Parts: sequence; structure tokens; C-alpha cells
Amino acid sequence: MDTVSIKKSGWLSISHFLLLLVFFALYYKVLYATIIGWFNYNGGHGLLIFLISIYIIWTRWIILRQTTLSPQVFVGASIMTCGCMLLILGDFSSILLLQQTSLIVTLLGMVTILLGFNHLKLLLLPVIYLIFMFPLFEEILGFFVVYFQAMGTFISTFFLKLFGMPVYNDKFHIVMPHITLEIAKVCSGINHITALVSLSIPLSYITQKKIGMLILILITFVVGVVSNGLRIALIGVWTQYAGASTIHGPFSLLYASTVFLSVFALLTFFSMLTGRSHIKETISKYRKKEIVDTRALSPFCSKFISFNIATVILCIAWGYLVLMQPVPVDLKKLYTVPFEIGQWKGENVEKLNERFEGEPSDHQLKKIYSDKSGNKIKLYVDFYAAQTQDREIVNSRSDWLHDRAEIVRIETDKKKIKIKKTKYFVQGKWKTAFFWYDINGNTFVERHTAKVATMLNAFKSRRTDGAIVIISFVDDDQTDKNQFQENVKGFVAEVYLHLSDIFQNR
Repeated sequence: MDTVSIKKSGWLSISHFLLLLVFFALYYKVLYATIIGWFNYNGGHGLLIFLISIYIIWTRWIILRQTTLSPQVFVGASIMTCGCMLLILGDFSSILLLQQTSLIVTLLGMVTILLGFNHLKLLLLPVIYLIFMFPLFEEILGFFVVYFQAMGTFISTFFLKLFGMPVYNDKFHIVMPHITLEIAKVCSGINHITALVSLSIPLSYITQKKIGMLILILITFVVGVVSNGLRIALIGVWTQYAGASTIHGPFSLLYASTVFLSVFALLTFFSMLTGRSHIKETISKYRKKEIVDTRALSPFCSKFISFNIATVILCIAWGYLVLMQPVPVDLKKLYTVPFEIGQWKGENVEKLNERFEGEPSDHQLKKIYSDKSGNKIKLYVDFYAAQTQDREIVNSRSDWLHDRAEIVRIETDKKKIKIKKTKYFVQGKWKTAFFWYDINGNTFVERHTAKVATMLNAFKSRRTDGAIVIISFVDDDQTDKNQFQENVKGFVAEVYLHLSDIFQNR
């Protein structure tokens, strides 16, 4: 190798190192959160997804080495720019899923700008398949969670009747003489159904032909739904004989994760049994030619420029994230919420003993108001000076509030306001709660619009501060329920005006 070749090789090595360094600097938070998620209850299949993606690349390794490099600078740079923009949007709005999705887009852009369209065709499937590591499809199916809950209730009731057990189906509750099982969102089976389907895709690709692929994926979905219903039914059978102390069976065998592994093992055995001949065809498809390294056909200049442009794009995105981080906005007037509102007199408390209470934020307000009859209203305000991942007003602690929620309109002295009202069951009583989000003095009732508003506010004024307001009470014990509801609405209207004035003038 001559001196010129050695110098060129050295410059390319430096370019490779710088690109990897900047990529990990930009995405280390996303990569860390993803790897941690592999060891959580709902994300354990993520490691399998990653390994399967690596395996698909391995099956194509020989033809990847034979394919001539033809960097597509303009197209690749455009895709990378879109990926980086998604990352910035996700970071400013604290939406981890958006940041994870941006990782896939950026990787596709890097393949295009560094290797070209031919390599992109070969790597498109394994790279896009990585999206199943993230809860994107769980979020999409989450819009239909009530249907999965209903299917779980119906199927489990069917099996229980088949087993000869007396059972009554009450919407999302399975009522038996010895126990009542609630089919909550976490019991809907969405997580393990999505995991099963995601793993069935490469399995069907390797073992089945086109029609067989679709059939196997469809069978996997149906089996996932039915197995979740069967799991719930078996919980009902088990608790009749063993009691409710070990509701998930001996050695926790009736957890969704155990059922998932069992069903996946059966599907793997079935697909391997029915597609043995196709497995050899799929693997040998990319192993026909001898290894001929033709990467030298791509000029040094083209490679060097493409690597440098990719590095610059990532550097700009990283610099923007570092330099344009939102500025915290303090809120010092929250204590000015009056202790007397109409006929209600309040006091500060340390704890409200409610499900929606979370870890200490930047500012929290916890008050209990009482009237002359002894009725109580709890006021909770959670404010963040700058929202970040896991420190945000839209979070898993308060997501359940939206399950039975409806939008209501309440008259105030200034205008008619739109907030949400929900009911929830706790400690043997039904409670009612009014709640809303505040972003920069503007009211939002939906989680997604609150997230979008946070994102836009970050770009517009480098602020991501926000608050959630929750007002809860028990109204089932009231003799004059209508009058009590009107009194509460008057209280909510006054609180809304006081807090709006505080949020708008902070």
C-alpha cells in the first residue's frame, strides 16, 4: 500500500470515528432509555428485536460487501435532517417515543448518505424493524384499548362458562361468587400481543412464503388475543381454589409475560415445522456469490465528503439541543390561592392520599376545602418550571384520569371554560374529579394537545413550563346531589380564575 493510500485510509478512519462519536453524543439518552427498557416488564422483547435485526443483517452480509458504494448525499442529508428535527421536537416536548422514532429515521438517512440506495434496499427491513423495540404500536393500539378489554372480558367469560364456573360479565368486570376481576388497561393484553406480532414478522419472513407470512402474522394476533382471555379465565379458576393472595398462580405462571413466552415458543415450533424448506431458500438467497470486496470502486473523495456532511448534520443538531435548551420559569405566586373561596374554607396539607399525587415537582399546591356541612374538596396543582423526561405534567401517574373522562363546560364570571370531568373508584367509594392542563397561561384538556403546545412553546419562547390542576371530591353521599354539584362547579370556576391569573402573570 503506497503512502497516498495510507493517508486516505487514515482520514477515512478519523471520519468514521468522529461520526460515531457525534452520533452517540446526540442519541446517548435515547439509547440509554431503550436499553434500560429491555429489562422492564413491558419492553423485554426489545432485546430480541435488536438481535433479530442483527441476524437479518448477518444473512445479507456477503451481498452487502459485494454491493458497490454509491453515497447519495442530497437524499441522505435530507432524511438525516428530518430525523434530527424529530429528535429536537421529541426532546423539547419530552416525548421519548418521538425521539426513538427519530433514531430509525436518522439511521436510514445515514445508510443512504454513506452507502447509497442499493445498500438501503438491503438494510431497509432490519433498520425499520427496530421500530418494534419502541412502544409505537402500543400507543396506536392504545386508542382501541376498550375493545381489547371487552374482548378479554368476553373470551375469559366464555372459557369460565366452558369450565362450568358460575360467572357474570359486567362490561370490564368478571363477577364470580368468590372474586370480582377487573379487566383494566394493563390486563388488555396489548403489550404482549404487540410483542408477539413483532416477533412473528421475521419468523414468518424466514419460514414462510408471501401468503404464509400474512397468515402466520394474522394467526399470531388472534392467538395473542385468545391466550390473554384464557389467562384471565385461569386466574378465575386458580383463585377459587387457592384464594386471591396469589392471583397470578403458582410461581407467577399466569403473568402476561409467561403466557407470551409460551405462545411464542409454540408459534416458533409451528412455523419452523411448516417452513423448513423455505428457511434454506431465505438464507441462501444472500449467499450465492463469493466475497468480492468492491468498495474501492467508490472514489475516496465521495466517501470522505459524505462522512463529513453526515457528521456536520449531527453536530448541528447536537449543538442546537445543547444551546437552545428551554429556560426554567419560576412560579412564586402559587401560595396566593385564597384559603376561603365562597362557602369553602381550606387548609394546606402534606398529603391528599390520592392516586394522582406524584413525586415532588418544582411547585405543588395541596389544599383541602370544607363547607359548613363537612363536605370536602381536594385541590391539587403540580407545576414544573421546565418539563423534562419523567418530570412532566402528562405522565403515567395521571393518564388514568382520561379513561372515563368527558369534557364539560362551566360558567365563570368572565367566560365559559372547557375542562374535563372523570369518575374513579378508590377505598370503596366513587369519586369525581375535574382537571385540566395549563401551558403558558393557556388551558388544554387533552394530553396530546398539551404536548404539542409544550413543543411549540419551546421553539417560540424557550419555555416548557406547565401545570396540571385536579379538583376531586366524593358526591355519592349527598342528599341534595344537584345542589352540591352546583356548589362544586362554583368552586371550580373561582379556582380556575385565580390560577389563570397566576399562570398568565408569572
